[in-house]
Amino acid sequence: MLVRDDHPEEPPMTRRPVLTLTCAAVLALAACTTDPDIGEEFTPGPQDDMGEGLAEDSDPPLDEDPTADDGAAVDEDGQTAVPGAGPSPGPGECVTLTVEEDGLFAVADAGTMSVATTDEGLVLATTQPAGGWETRVVNDLGDTIEVVFQREGVILEVEAVQDGDEIAAELCR
Repeated sequence: MLVRDDHPEEPPMTRRPVLTLTCAAVLALAACTTDPDIGEEFTPGPQDDMGEGLAEDSDPPLDEDPTADDGAAVDEDGQTAVPGAGPSPGPGECVTLTVEEDGLFAVADAGTMSVATTDEGLVLATTQPAGGWETRVVNDLGDTIEVVFQREGVILEVEAVQDGDEIAAELCR
């Protein structure tokens, strides 16, 4: 059997440990990568005596959607609040909402909605309820738009009115 050696200055046995070390380093780096869904370094958690589940001193598993925003604000009921949420009225009260130039405004922590002005009056452009909230359009004709945001017995009524070129919005509970 003919053995060809392209590197006569190195004995053939010295290349094998270098190759082994290189492969080991690549495998070690691959084991220390981050999980793309979570964005944090993955480390297996400790196990209890039976080899099942987590030990008492470890963090509990996440029961949340991994794509959810971890820094989200939470309202008084423990629900995810809308970033930049507007004022929230107490029971039986009303508050005036700030309507942006593009017709978008926050409905307390219940979500957002937007309206637009046309020659015929106001038009409901969008309603975007926050998690756990539902919306129902009561009136979307003419100069007044009425939308109800509802969650677990809490009812927020929004009324947007066109007054000339301006849009005024009021939120009642």
